[in-house]
Amino acid sequence: MDTKTAPRHDSAELTRFTRDIPFPAFLLSHGFAPQEGSKPPSHYEMLHPSGRLLHLNQRGGTWLYRNPANPEDKGTIINFLQKEGLTLGEVRIALRPELQSADLPQRQQQMDLQIGQANRRAAREELQRFVRDIPLPQVMEDQGWVLDRSESSRNAMKYRCGSEVLIVGQKEGRWVYFNPLDRQDNGTVVNFMIHHVEPNLGKARALLRSYSDGKGLWSPAISVASPGIAGEQEKEKTRQAREQWRELPPVSGKARDYLLSRGLEPHTLEVYGRAMRTETIHGHENIAFAHVRFDDVTEAFALSGWERKGPGRNGKSFSGFAGGKGIAVFAHQERDKQLPIQALHICEASIDALSKAQMDGLPRQHLYLSTGGGWGKETEKALLALLDRQRPQEVILALDNDLAGQQKTKEITELLTGWQEKNAGQITITEAVPKGKDWNEDLQAGRAPQESLEQACEPTHGTSLDR
Repeated sequence: MDTKTAPRHDSAELTRFTRDIPFPAFLLSHGFAPQEGSKPPSHYEMLHPSGRLLHLNQRGGTWLYRNPANPEDKGTIINFLQKEGLTLGEVRIALRPELQSADLPQRQQQMDLQIGQANRRAAREELQRFVRDIPLPQVMEDQGWVLDRSESSRNAMKYRCGSEVLIVGQKEGRWVYFNPLDRQDNGTVVNFMIHHVEPNLGKARALLRSYSDGKGLWSPAISVASPGIAGEQEKEKTRQAREQWRELPPVSGKARDYLLSRGLEPHTLEVYGRAMRTETIHGHENIAFAHVRFDDVTEAFALSGWERKGPGRNGKSFSGFAGGKGIAVFAHQERDKQLPIQALHICEASIDALSKAQMDGLPRQHLYLSTGGGWGKETEKALLALLDRQRPQEVILALDNDLAGQQKTKEITELLTGWQEKNAGQITITEAVPKGKDWNEDLQAGRAPQESLEQACEPTHGTSLDR
């Protein structure tokens, strides 16, 4: 073929290379193999034995690739071959036969078929693992369901959430539930998620994945038949949580970068750093926010688990939980334990609590509390114990600006009112509603922060929840 029929700089030919040649199948001939994250026909992850990982997708009909480990290693199939050392002329010579060959399209179809089969098999195995390994009661308690001990037994535990009732037990080694008023509402932990938490199966899967690494930190709350054994299980769960927490490093790396990207300042992370750690899950660094529960026996707060938050994949934030949910409490590292707590702020998520603290000016004698997005008996118990210990002058209900937040604000107000009547407490109860959906949204939007609540407190050290 001479230069008259194929000009050296024929842009139409280059475009055909990038559009018509199946790039994923082409990489197979260069030693790459498809990985688990591949989702034909829109996304492929191809790995070379040398460790070079390439992400491929089509944009406007053009095949593009990028190397997440090397920002300079990206582009089209032409750029890929140039990275291999070929000149543009050599690239043309190498790719022209591929335009006429039926081999690559056939290999692409076969590869997509194999990936699809593998993905479906992995999806089935994942659902089976969820059903087998994740304790349904833990998920329910994290979503605000409360065990009715008086109407529960070892084989049938009754959980309540508002006016709803579900019966939970085990069948052939799996946790199952049923709704006595709705025959369609029954099944495993997966069915519970779809019926009561997230109807989209893909999103429900993402939520359930966060429980895999928390396996072993939960034990049944019911102790009707064997209170001694249940008590020992609770102690073991707390011990395991403490050991795992001690092994987590301080906030750093991508986990810290994520918090900074959410508008939080380095000084804020330093001030409340005692309640945060970095947790690595499947190679991804996430933030872990400590949760505590109140132990009636020791009459002290004990770490029970932690909220998880991080950048996730594909630009979507990751949320999850490990262990038992209670409350996350953020105390200023320089608060004076000899002085009273001026205000206790109750938020729904730890990032919202930190965001509000930063907008308030990081007041030393204020505590910021996160419920972790749920409300259960342990959350309520820990909050009341915190009120008993700290006797704050004011409680500020700072939940999300939505219907759920409004309803929970009313419920907590009733709880606080009852506590006041029982304890003759003199606490001012107020509400603080974000302008957006939550406090972090306000922080990132640059909305005017509240006037600093910082008072003239001499900086002294101390962060314990107990006086």
